[in-house]
Amino acid sequence: MGFDLARRRLLSAVGAAGVAGALGLGTSDAFAASGRPASGSRGSSGSRRSAATIIHGGRVLTGLPYVPQQEAIALGRDGKILAVGPASLVRRLAGRDTDFVDARGGTVMAGIIDAHAHCLEAGSRTLNPSLGNESFTVAALQAKLTEFLNASKDQEPDGWLVVEDWNPVGLPAGTETHHRVLDALPTRRPIALRGSDAHNTWVNQRALELAKITSSTPDPAGGRIVHDSAGAPSGLLKDSAQDIVEGVIPPPDRDRLLAAEAKALRQAASSGITTYMDAAAQTEGLGSYADLAESGRLLQRVIPALRLDLDLIRDPKAALAYVDEQRAKYAEVPGLCFGTAKVFLDGVIENPAQSAALLEPYLDGHGKPTDNRGDLYVTSTEYGRLAAVLDRAGWQLHAHAIGDRAVRTALDGYEAAIRANGRRGNRHTIAHLQLVHPDDYRRFAPLGVVACMQLQWAMRDVWTVDALLPYIGPERHRLMYPARSLERHGAALAGGRTGRWTRSTPSTRSAPPSTATATTGRCTRSGRASAAPPACACTRRARPISSVSTVRPVCSPRAGPPM
Repeated sequence: MGFDLARRRLLSAVGAAGVAGALGLGTSDAFAASGRPASGSRGSSGSRRSAATIIHGGRVLTGLPYVPQQEAIALGRDGKILAVGPASLVRRLAGRDTDFVDARGGTVMAGIIDAHAHCLEAGSRTLNPSLGNESFTVAALQAKLTEFLNASKDQEPDGWLVVEDWNPVGLPAGTETHHRVLDALPTRRPIALRGSDAHNTWVNQRALELAKITSSTPDPAGGRIVHDSAGAPSGLLKDSAQDIVEGVIPPPDRDRLLAAEAKALRQAASSGITTYMDAAAQTEGLGSYADLAESGRLLQRVIPALRLDLDLIRDPKAALAYVDEQRAKYAEVPGLCFGTAKVFLDGVIENPAQSAALLEPYLDGHGKPTDNRGDLYVTSTEYGRLAAVLDRAGWQLHAHAIGDRAVRTALDGYEAAIRANGRRGNRHTIAHLQLVHPDDYRRFAPLGVVACMQLQWAMRDVWTVDALLPYIGPERHRLMYPARSLERHGAALAGGRTGRWTRSTPSTRSAPPSTATATTGRCTRSGRASAAPPACACTRRARPISSVSTVRPVCSPRAGPPM
């Protein structure tokens, strides 16, 4: 039985909603919602399918409103689910050697399928000191960085100090992120602060020199080198401009890197994540997956969304050749499911980055429009051509789009693919969707586009208020993260935690339940969210979207089953 059919039968028959994922198992016949055993599943007397294991004494969450939970689950000797239902009926499947497991009042729930994560990156970044995504004054930041320097004096005078989880919006208002702040530290070592948003890096003058970034260095495609008032590089690098410096930072020891990545996967597994999409997979990461699988440390099923750079995006045939080549190269790695390509259409919306592509310009902080509408890295025409070629070949596209102009670009591209190929059901996806123009809400459902949202971000904090409200104004701010509006217009919603980090915790402590909390935990009796913008308010039918809703978009159906 194929994955899709088996899981649908489990959902429709008993509402187990992916219990197989939680246990690392497949699915099979199951009890109907009424508790009747499925045909062909007899009990211990003359049983041809007695259970190997029965878990009882707890709550089996189903994910369905009309049967929200059951009492027990029976597992067959082939590792498949035999039944979910009342304990008295499930026990009929017991044989002489059935192992009974008492859940002792605990919960058996769906394995979480995360539609947008960066687990390997979460691991690799634990190898460096972290600023914890905290806010600092300039003096406090310099003091903290001095601590890191003192703790690694053996790296003087030329070893890199790479620091993780710098909060790009965490400095006092008006502070310029200039290399002079880092140059004042008591060292000549090159320094790089990696932003917790993954879209900003702040470096000192020594790092700029090693990367050969000067006043005449052109902006790379898909990125920006920020300059100061004198026209010199300030030390702030946005999006793909970060890669210039990353290219001269020595890579970590391979064994240490794999150990850190394996630890991140163990942490994800302990949080219930059994399948996830690697939302920006590159060749280095694919090599890590192969090594981790060979050593038995790849604990999840992984859908690598193969990141396409702008050269490939603008040459769709080359892009198709690249993704096909990667799929063929790693086809034998157990646990990997290929079928998705990743495209960054814009950056991030908060000040000072303001690289998310907007239909209307950013404001100056005092209500006056500027001439900045952000950075749209791919045009609608370019994305349409790419989407048509990959869609025809059965590949799913996963677009990073935070601003409303980027979202519209993605929708236009998917519409172009339908015009070229007809409806092929590849479940193309748009991720993040912080701003969506109201005229575009109704476009998702007819185009079959999945909205992959990170609703743990939909809260009032320094990111969404201090660093944003003055720069987009109250009207657009009111419409942020429009999950409710998209749902009302029939859009399919999926959940992803962007697994490397959250905006309230360091990357190493990112927890998947935050998405469920954001989508369900703040609803009032009126159905409105108590802290999020109105467009994000939940309905009374709101539910965690990190598992059940994610099954459909996480992999193109033509790519093979993700489990």
